Amino acid sequence: MEEFVGILMILAWVAFGNTIYEGEHNWFFIEKSIFPFLADEIMPPVVVGCVFRVCLVVYGVYYGVRAIASKKNMKIA
Repeated sequence: MEEFVGILMILAWVAFGNTIYEGEHNWFFIEKSIFPFLADEIMPPVVVGCVFRVCLVVYGVYYGVRAIASKKNMKIA
């Protein structure tokens, strides 16, 4: 859950940065869609969801390797 809150904080910071800087900035891809089949309005939730899923995959790999190592009596940090 902390990761999701952190991603939302990054989203708020990026929205602030996109607002105050002049020019065509699209940090974190929240201003305009980078995909032609997605509307600009749904990009912030899509980006948050995708980044959160990547975090879950990284945690899953970590805990999977840790579980396999513990079954083989290996020590991992």
